[in-house]
Amino acid sequence: MGISFHSDIPQPAVALLDLDEARQLFLSHPDETAMEIEDVCLECKSPRGGSPKDPREFRLIANGRECHGNVVFDDAKGEYVLASTDLARLYRYAEGTRQGTLIDFLNARQAFTIVPETPAVIYSESGFFDPRLGLGPRFDPSALGLDDMIRHVRALRACTSEKGAKSSALPTGWVRNSTFEWIDQNVAELLPDAELVLCDDGQNECCDFLLAGRRAGRETVIMVHAKASDGSFVSAGALHEVCSQAAKQIGTIGQFSPVEPKQVRLWSGAWKGPGGEGTVDSRLRVSRGGWNGLDGPGIWSRLRGLLSSQSTDREVVMVLGAALDRNRLFDQARRATPPAPAIHCIHLLRSTMAAAASVNARLTVLCG
Repeated sequence: MGISFHSDIPQPAVALLDLDEARQLFLSHPDETAMEIEDVCLECKSPRGGSPKDPREFRLIANGRECHGNVVFDDAKGEYVLASTDLARLYRYAEGTRQGTLIDFLNARQAFTIVPETPAVIYSESGFFDPRLGLGPRFDPSALGLDDMIRHVRALRACTSEKGAKSSALPTGWVRNSTFEWIDQNVAELLPDAELVLCDDGQNECCDFLLAGRRAGRETVIMVHAKASDGSFVSAGALHEVCSQAAKQIGTIGQFSPVEPKQVRLWSGAWKGPGGEGTVDSRLRVSRGGWNGLDGPGIWSRLRGLLSSQSTDREVVMVLGAALDRNRLFDQARRATPPAPAIHCIHLLRSTMAAAASVNARLTVLCG
């Protein structure tokens, strides 16, 4: 439900940057390396000695450098805008002839979500709205479908890395205590009778792993998205990245004209870590039955056939490692004034659930 403020626009408490598109377009300057921002969930603070109406300030680590900026509501435009000389100087378009800065790009696309200090309000896509999350002492996760959707897996608490450190992968698989290694070694937790398990991770991935097999006598296709953090119990930044990818790539498992993944021709080859993590000899982790012996295009052709059937079950699984603690998230949501990261997390999960439902898929979250 849209909300209008005629005066006293609420100040931002937390801003969550959406950098998915920006990462494909910008490089750091002058070393021309890929964008690396540690946490896209930015706490917005009042400046020391300032007035309550002053722009809220934030800091972040971008490509190893500390950057500062602020968020202010532009009355003339009727929207929040970001300002940061540090970020504007640090990044430039990969296409050298293209004009503008990262800050210009984010503001033009309103590529951020803000939880203001005002309760029960979220700012997204240039507008304020009530997300109707039912937060507070009477918060009921089952009413939002979250209680059964989020499953605690004790072993995932040890997964503080997604794919492992540089050069850590072995020819046979990923390093221990990475979410990739947990998925690779625990396929039965996701789909006990999986006949196909492949890793699609890369620069143009549709997901991290694709699974196919039968469950309860029905054909099943699962997209798996992995994420980890350094042990944060409620990491809105990590959750945002994986939820954003899941929502944007959901068309891959749609019944009508499923979108062909961009890396199909890589599926029958080796996995080479896009961040220098090393090489795993085979992306195909399981390939038996009718999948045995198929190359990438052959696998997609068979998957497309399954997806075109209404009787095929579809699922999106997010394996979050140490990025989320179910009980702590729900406890924070029940506070009289829930922390902004918890509000972001609940909103993200419900939005991603709706995206999955748009292709008749269910969403499952596994976390430590």
